[in-house]
Amino acid sequence: MAKRFPESIEVFAHKVLLNRSLNFAVVGLDHVVPRSRGGADTWENLVWSAKDVNQRKADRLPHEAGLRLLAVPRAPKELPVSALLRNAHGVAEWKLFLNE
Repeated sequence: MAKRFPESIEVFAHKVLLNRSLNFAVVGLDHVVPRSRGGADTWENLVWSAKDVNQRKADRLPHEAGLRLLAVPRAPKELPVSALLRNAHGVAEWKLFLNE
């Protein structure tokens, strides 16, 4: 079963795009399978799209609108929090908890 696309991810993604100086009047999220056709709000069904392309696609599938995906949408790989922890200062006691 596909994981539901978190509502907060759109806010996060918009911040990422703002940091890259893109205009939100031009870019937005699009459902590959439209919600009107039973498409879900999942990682595997959402892609970034130019808003004019999204409007032209309307409630059709990409191939019906003469479009093709540049990549297959997929959920990001999950990392355990411990994968992000580092022992930068070489504290000996921390080595018990980290894979170093």
